[in-house]
Amino acid sequence: MTYVLSRRAFVRSLLVGAAALSSTGCGIGQWPPMRGGGMAEMAPASRSHLVVAPQGSGKSALFAQVAAAEGVLDALIARGAMTYTPGDATLARKLCTRIRREIAGDLLSEAETDMIELADRLSVIDRRLSEIEIRLSEFSSTT
Repeated sequence: MTYVLSRRAFVRSLLVGAAALSSTGCGIGQWPPMRGGGMAEMAPASRSHLVVAPQGSGKSALFAQVAAAEGVLDALIARGAMTYTPGDATLARKLCTRIRREIAGDLLSEAETDMIELADRLSVIDRRLSEIEIRLSEFSSTT
């Protein structure tokens, strides 16, 4: 009689284990996929915070700084940043998105730190584009 109960217990534990393994999605891989956080990683936070936030608050001032930095980045891209420094321009764009997300999440000190990094990155892009423009103008004047 004890042999039947232990066999039932064994079969029951096998069934429970099989059900648990089948429900975990074995073989699916990592979820979510690497860097697959969805639109939050790709799209910036809504710009409506500029309108909703009261004037003079830390959030609105940071949102205004990010908007100005994005304007500078757009001007640099118009000058050819995506052609001559695509890595830096892409990283700057992602940093803008990150800063907007930090501000939206009330991580203001992190946003301020990243604004300093963004300003440095934009100045590096501007300097490199200026050097490239000088070289291109020298090359076109010699030909």
